[in-house]
Amino acid sequence: MRGHANQKSLALIAMLAAAVLLGAAAARGADEQRQLDELIQSLKQKGVPILPADFSTKPVPSADDAAPALLAAAKRIELESKAWKDLDQIEERLPASPHEAEVYHAIVTANAQALTLSDQALVRKGADWKVTVTSPVVHVLLPHLHGQRSVAHLLRVAALDAYARGDHRQAVERVRQLLALGRLIDRQPFLVSHLVAIGVGSMTCDCISQMTPDLQIESPNKPDPKAATAGQMRALLADLLDENALGDGLKIALQSERMCELDTAGSLISGAMSWEELTGAVGGGKDAAEPQDLKSVALRDAKTMSDQMALVEIAARSADYPTFLKQKPPAPQGLDQAPLAKLLMPAMDRALLHQFRALTERRLAATELAVRWYAVDSDGKFPAGLADLSPRYLPAILSDPMAAKQPLAYKPDAKILYSVGEDGVDGGGDEKPATPGRTGGWFMPDYVIHLTRP
Repeated sequence: MRGHANQKSLALIAMLAAAVLLGAAAARGADEQRQLDELIQSLKQKGVPILPADFSTKPVPSADDAAPALLAAAKRIELESKAWKDLDQIEERLPASPHEAEVYHAIVTANAQALTLSDQALVRKGADWKVTVTSPVVHVLLPHLHGQRSVAHLLRVAALDAYARGDHRQAVERVRQLLALGRLIDRQPFLVSHLVAIGVGSMTCDCISQMTPDLQIESPNKPDPKAATAGQMRALLADLLDENALGDGLKIALQSERMCELDTAGSLISGAMSWEELTGAVGGGKDAAEPQDLKSVALRDAKTMSDQMALVEIAARSADYPTFLKQKPPAPQGLDQAPLAKLLMPAMDRALLHQFRALTERRLAATELAVRWYAVDSDGKFPAGLADLSPRYLPAILSDPMAAKQPLAYKPDAKILYSVGEDGVDGGGDEKPATPGRTGGWFMPDYVIHLTRP
């Protein structure tokens, strides 16, 4: 009897101990939730959008909403057709060979309905992508992005097709549509959306560089129904030089990253999401071991991530890439011991590099168009210097975003325009590949644009 009583006493003691431990854990969890709530409230008081609801896309009047037609266009693109498979076998370039021109035209013909829907959409100024941002934010999907990449690719092919057929007026209009699509994609409030928008912009600038060396531009004395008009040129240059959408897209992307990080920490602290769910939802995180004191780690890492993103946002306002590199914050100390921060924090250095690249490509595209327009108006003569382009073709000489307080470089004798590239060193238009086997664009020490055909 006494042994049985002792067993009951021990069991009772164990139950009481477990209850005490659970109570202590609950108290710690409540304290961690309170501290996280205080951090979020302090950011709200500063006017920082920090709650998931702050990032849900806003309704757009149906007459101004491009999203429905763009979504419909994406569904009508026949990516498995023979024409698209043929496109995979060629280099998308100008001037086009007869076979390349045939492939471009086959795609345009087969996707006429998708292009008509795109035409209807891209005269509209807004887009409601119906993105509802709810907690846990890591589960929010952006199903539209892949389809809009396809729409962008179709518009690029349509621009190349129009150019190959000699209709430079329509080609320029397609390029402007590409820029408009990039702006609309950037309305989705996430870093991945912003990077896709940057990719569309890069595709557009490459298309402009393919067309510019012999772009036909109408002059008052030489009317031509297939040449780009002066009005189109002014509008295209204004589109390229309007960098507000790109800047706003980056700002919202960085703010949404901070929101997502704090929301994820809060979901772990509240129990709305388990570590296993998180690592399953985040790419590359399945092997990350769950911390022993998950809630404490989540709170500590939330503070680390919030402080780091605030510093990144400040550095991202830099006027050029070298200044950003000087101002960017170092990686947080002890990141290897911060499993949640290590899992969630994006490679912001890379994201900001893409931002400054995008600015560079747009300014180079605008400048090469202005040089071409000058040459057309001057019977083929190129400007002696970029100052000759202002104010008729450009408002001013454009600065190089990859250099500290330095304009884009121009060599009239070599007929090249260039940026100093990622290293910030002016190599005089150096085109020796920085990476063996990779040529062109950002693989060169200087980012060089040729203003004439080889």
